[in-house]
Amino acid sequence: MKDIFSELDQYGKKLAIVTAAEKSVSYATLLADSKKFASGIPERSLVFLLCGNNYESIIGYIGTVLGHCVPVLLDDKIEKHHLIRLIGLFDPKYIYLPLSRTNIVNSTVVISNHHDYGLLARQRINDYEIHNDLFQLLSTSGSTGSAKYVRQSYRNVESNIGSIKKYLGIRKQDRVITTMPMHYSYGLSMINTHLASGSTIVLSNYSVAQKQFWDVLRNSRITTFGGVAFTYEILSRIKFGRYDLDSVRYITHAGGALNRNTTLNILQMCKENDIRFYTMYGQTEASPRMTYLPWERAFDKIGSIGISIPGGLCWLENEDGGLIKMEYQEGEIVYQGPNVALGYGESYRDLAKGDDNQNILRTGDIGYKDEEGYLFLVGRKSRFVKVYGHRVSLDDIEQVMLAKGVECACTGNDDSITIYVTQPNLDDWVLSLLSDVLPRVDQRALSVVYVSTIPRDVREKINYSALK
Repeated sequence: MKDIFSELDQYGKKLAIVTAAEKSVSYATLLADSKKFASGIPERSLVFLLCGNNYESIIGYIGTVLGHCVPVLLDDKIEKHHLIRLIGLFDPKYIYLPLSRTNIVNSTVVISNHHDYGLLARQRINDYEIHNDLFQLLSTSGSTGSAKYVRQSYRNVESNIGSIKKYLGIRKQDRVITTMPMHYSYGLSMINTHLASGSTIVLSNYSVAQKQFWDVLRNSRITTFGGVAFTYEILSRIKFGRYDLDSVRYITHAGGALNRNTTLNILQMCKENDIRFYTMYGQTEASPRMTYLPWERAFDKIGSIGISIPGGLCWLENEDGGLIKMEYQEGEIVYQGPNVALGYGESYRDLAKGDDNQNILRTGDIGYKDEEGYLFLVGRKSRFVKVYGHRVSLDDIEQVMLAKGVECACTGNDDSITIYVTQPNLDDWVLSLLSDVLPRVDQRALSVVYVSTIPRDVREKINYSALK
């Protein structure tokens, strides 16, 4: 059974990790600490890992993989009642978490300490099988309490790492700084691809809005980082091009569409600083990347999510499942590739399942292709409503508002649309603006609600359920 970290020993004394406390760790030390973590854990054990962007989480993850166990990556700040519920559903044999939180789980024994983390052993009640192909479980959303997890295989993760390394050209001399949670598929993917390339990972919990982030970036000679749409909205507002970016070679974006003005601002600052900008599209169900926009086409293909990654294929289907060949005709994005996950797991009873998807993923996203075959994302199928028979994209409304400098979130159904804004007394202005955008929608179906903040999950995506 081959794993993605089986060849890390070739990097020896090369710098692997720089911790938040600025401690330097070589690949040899990283491997030794990871193997120490895994010692005594039986193969194919299910292990809950409560992850932060810290060294303890890295060795727990690598050690679990090297020991041919199955990690379930969770937020290290997961609420107690969510954790207890997931333990009841998946019945892990081991739980790895900060020592300060070991008392929240009953009927366990601390069998080893690793810096500020402890590995707990549980008394298992259920006896269940784990499929030999199962590599890890990752949440389908930013909700820490979600019990729907994606079952990724060794082949899924390894193939996607290879594709990403190829189109980004990741090098041993690259240095990446963490900007997203490790338990989020995008953040984990950046860790996996750079470790597999022999690069250096600089662990940070600073936001890009904090001065300390830019101090670390400069002092550590960072060559790359990534971010979701909200990250780049912040970078655009703070005019990140004014910072010392001499070492930065390229940056990546995924996790939601950027509006045109923000994209232009980012691209211009990248051009002025000789930085390559890659937009990517993916889902956890694709382990996680499916498309990328080559940096050379960033300006002339603004708004596009690009072309299929090496080894993958994207096409569009209509509502009847028929293949769409016409340019600019909208349909559901369907993806085929070796990185498509096995399926979902909602309890330990699902861990013995094989490949439900057979390399095909119907994404639930609506898009179209231009005359060159470049893909453009329109929105989620679930984010379209028909108000009085007129089809409306809730995501489009948000983008129109954001382009006017107003942060907002939209929810709706076939009877009404609610626009949540963070600035008071905007009702008349919003309705006037939307009268031009939605001329065929009766304004009695629209309502404007003031909220102090737009709730977001750990991926900085809008938490619509919290709004409702």
